[in-house]
Order: sequence, then C-alpha cells, then structure tokens
Amino acid sequence: MITYNDLIGVPFKYGGRDNNGYDCFGLILELLKRNGINAHDFGWNNDGAIIQSMMLSASETGRWEQDTLRVNNILLFKIGRYVRHVGFYIGNGKFIHCWERSNGVVVERLNEDWSTRTVGIYKYVG
Repeated sequence: MITYNDLIGVPFKYGGRDNNGYDCFGLILELLKRNGINAHDFGWNNDGAIIQSMMLSASETGRWEQDTLRVNNILLFKIGRYVRHVGFYIGNGKFIHCWERSNGVVVERLNEDWSTRTVGIYKYVG
C-alpha cells in the first residue's frame, strides 16, 4: 500500500515535480515512484491537444495498458474538450489528484461528475 497522506495539501504548480508543488502528472510520477516504478516523464505543456495526444499515445508505446478500476491504476479525465487530467485510484471509490481548481493535492470520491469525465483506466507496465 502506497502512503500518500504527506502529499495532501501540497500546492498545485504547473510542471511541478516535487513537494514544492505538483501538477497532475507530477503527482502520478511521485506515487508510482513510491510504488517502485520509475515512469517516463513527458514533461509539461499547458496545451490540451498536446496533453491528450501524449496521454493517449502512451498506451500505444507499451508502457501503459488499459485496465479495470483497481488500486494504483491511473484514471484519465476529459476536462473541457481534451483528455488533460490524471488521477491515481486509491480504492474504496476514491482517487488522489492535483489540479488548479483544488489548489493542491486532494483525495476525492469518484462520484458521478468524475465518473462521466473518465475516459480511460490504465496501469503502468514499463
């Protein structure tokens, strides 16, 4: 089981990759690292079309496989017109993520609003 309580409240920061601030993918990288996985960092870009392309093409590289909802899997969310947000499923209908609107790292329920935005569930396979 990955520990994450020390991450709650860490501020949101575009391109953030450490405890001074995370963006959504930076948080995913940290959580995977805590699980012994060093995933590829795609870098940071605020362009929704580029983010969507990177996230969807990641599954084509063989590093990510589509899966069902399981602990430690990555959730891809469509925000507006693009797939541009990720969260980390922690079980019991909850996920941890970081984005502008939350002002930092939070745990939320995978409620109807988030469920309707979910466009994919992936596990990292290397």
